[in-house]
Amino acid sequence: MTLIQDCDAHFRPKRDGAFRLALESWRHAQAARVARQVESLMRMDPRDWQVLIEAHDAARHPWYDELRAHADAATFGAFLREEKAMPAFIPLLTAVGEAQALPSARRAVEENIADEHRPVPHSELFARLLAASERRGAGSGTFDSVLDDTNLVFYYGYFACADFAAGALYATELMLHRRASAMLAGLTRLGFDAHESEFMRIHAACDEEHAAQWLAALIVPSAVDPRVKRAQATGIAVRLATSARYLDRLQHSLKSNSIEVAL
Repeated sequence: MTLIQDCDAHFRPKRDGAFRLALESWRHAQAARVARQVESLMRMDPRDWQVLIEAHDAARHPWYDELRAHADAATFGAFLREEKAMPAFIPLLTAVGEAQALPSARRAVEENIADEHRPVPHSELFARLLAASERRGAGSGTFDSVLDDTNLVFYYGYFACADFAAGALYATELMLHRRASAMLAGLTRLGFDAHESEFMRIHAACDEEHAAQWLAALIVPSAVDPRVKRAQATGIAVRLATSARYLDRLQHSLKSNSIEVAL
């Protein structure tokens, strides 16, 4: 069983030594690849991290322009199936919230979790969007890509280090706004109605606010501890790097016309 399969099969606290050693080995290798960016983040006031995140290739990737202006229903369907394969969001948020010592930090995470159920659980809205894409002939195509490192960012945070997860999730909330906005524009272009695309409409509107709440209530207060700040910075840097590589692969798959039919 691969590390990612082990994570998928045991998305709950696990004390197996070999499993944790494998996760730490993965984190060490990923951190080495982004060491320079981690040190840049460490020299910065966390209040300025947003500028670095939003300037990164992962946040302004041409993949989002493709979704906004050119992608067809089959491409959207394949991308949504990729998204479906990512770890469930609520357990990640819960793990981070439970690790927070500051009441304000816990409240920020709790508010984020509450928003994930407004007006109904967002998993239901996502399922509605995926079903709508399939009704439009999106079929069962998938990209010839690998989500392992992207998913392991969150699995490592969940199983091993909540501060790493907090940094990764903060970067994710900042990037989700642009992604959701691009996808909403593309879905509207393809004729999806407001009911079908509600998931993207909600996230295009709320994710910037979530990121601001995380920064003010969780990231900045806890980053006064240098060890916590380093874990957060590493989570941000690894999340950005793995996301950029993943989007590069999607872009390459689209250009090489390698959306494959799922069996």
